Amino acid sequence: MPQAPEGAETKGGNMYYIHDPEYASDCLPGFKQEAKHLLSKILFGAPLHYDIPGRYAFPRSFFKAEGHSKDTFYRINDRLNLFEPCGGSYAGAFPWCETENAERLREEYPPAPLWENNRRAVLKPQRVGGLSLPPAVAISTPALFIYDGWKSLEANNAFWRSQANKIHRVSANTTKPGHLPTKYRQGQHGRVFGVGLNIQNQKKELRSALLAGQFNYDFQNAFFSIAAQLGHYPAFAEYAEAPQAVRESLARELGCTPKSVKQALLALMNGATPYGPALRDTLGASVWAFYNHAFVRRLRQDAKALRKDLGCSVLGNRLMREEHRCLVAATEGVPISVPLFDGFATPQDLEPEWLESQINEKTGYTLKITKADYGFSRSE
Repeated sequence: MPQAPEGAETKGGNMYYIHDPEYASDCLPGFKQEAKHLLSKILFGAPLHYDIPGRYAFPRSFFKAEGHSKDTFYRINDRLNLFEPCGGSYAGAFPWCETENAERLREEYPPAPLWENNRRAVLKPQRVGGLSLPPAVAISTPALFIYDGWKSLEANNAFWRSQANKIHRVSANTTKPGHLPTKYRQGQHGRVFGVGLNIQNQKKELRSALLAGQFNYDFQNAFFSIAAQLGHYPAFAEYAEAPQAVRESLARELGCTPKSVKQALLALMNGATPYGPALRDTLGASVWAFYNHAFVRRLRQDAKALRKDLGCSVLGNRLMREEHRCLVAATEGVPISVPLFDGFATPQDLEPEWLESQINEKTGYTLKITKADYGFSRSE
């Protein structure tokens, strides 16, 4: 059985600050210079909430990676009123909404790269979590404008249009034009995360526009496929063999969407119960019918048995490490643009079968990989 090594925490940070340093001094008298630089990092690189669309999150890990404390953020925010609590919480991360003040300051004081005096260090490739990653990601400006214009015709897309605008403005730099500077860190369970403003955690359609002309390689149903190969777990194997059929069947019986079923099944692997928001918010009134469904009960039994066999309390954490091992194996020698947990983006045209063989040879796992072109048009 393949064994996963423990992941190590890696720090990272953004690479730009307010263009006019006098402004930060005027707005934040009594603050140290590094705290004034943090102003731009939260204006242009605030982390998106991974679970709640259209919201921001400010975990301590973000400020630790940036070399600041969360207390500094609260002091700056109290002074300038940039973000306000949205109410509620999810998965331990409190959601925040942006204020009009934040948007106004971005318009008045665009960012300038902190590159000119340190080009050599900034343009050096990164090695994080066994992955070779670029210091700045090439973006497709024409496709981004198409996305921004098309989305502006729809309601409730102001947040993502704002994200597109931030990325475009930050990429309009002189050191590496048309590129978004990006730093990464490795979490304790192996996955590699972008720090601050980055392409990795953008909405799927926006990410596709940003990376137009590149290729997306996706590990199909990775969690369950890996789990099914760690021993004799028949329900895992059944779902891994025909994931779409299982999702559609459950969706018809429960009166929900296959996408909701997919999210709920993944939440189960992370220990979710009907009493918590992960399942309740995804399935609504169908949550108990889902939890007590015969097939889902079998999955839960397999998950319980696998947790016991592996000696872990949260199965999803262990599977993240295994999934990351597969990503490292598949991308050795491949120029990655963006790591995507269960896949990656690259400008290189590769055969999925070759990537699958790389994973099998180096980890022992058999995964199915699909390939898709990135791009965006009004017809989508």
